[in-house]
Amino acid sequence: NLWEDPRVQAAITPNTEIPNKDQFLYFCNSPDRLAMPKWLSTNQDLLHAKLTRAMPTELSEYFFTIGPITWTVIQLSGQHSERRKWIHSLEQVHYGISVVALSNSHKYLIENQDTKKLPISPLSSMHFTEYDSLDTDLTAATSFFDQRYRRFDRTLGRRIDTEYTYATDTMSMRATLEFAHDIMFQKELSD
Repeated sequence: NLWEDPRVQAAITPNTEIPNKDQFLYFCNSPDRLAMPKWLSTNQDLLHAKLTRAMPTELSEYFFTIGPITWTVIQLSGQHSERRKWIHSLEQVHYGISVVALSNSHKYLIENQDTKKLPISPLSSMHFTEYDSLDTDLTAATSFFDQRYRRFDRTLGRRIDTEYTYATDTMSMRATLEFAHDIMFQKELSD
């Protein structure tokens, strides 16, 4: 296990800027398995194999069905300058799921490498001065972000549910999608 080497741990501190650090650490834990001549990637390997590449400037649509509901997943560009190109795709959306990587909040914007999304910092000391809990309190931090997202709700009475998970935790993501599916199905039945 490469990660057990104290020199590697010393080199990779929480503030070390490594592109795709989560993926790097995942693969550090499996060098022997990855070096096997007949190695085949697992689903987890594929989930962690996020290639470093430029952010796409177009949208991609994926379709799948769960029960009676057909889902359309629209992967949108993260670049601010590209939003005008895809905003029309959301005109007929009845339900939305926004996936936000809180772990990437300290990374730089794609279109401006001099501007960080948010500096690495404790929640309370920089941009979120209204956060008054311990920075290590996960429950308080997720509740804080939940309240901040609810501020975006300009339509009173709209249902907003938040789920916190890791995108690479397939069981948790499955439970989150099933939860969203149940909400949409109940809404369709009541309409």
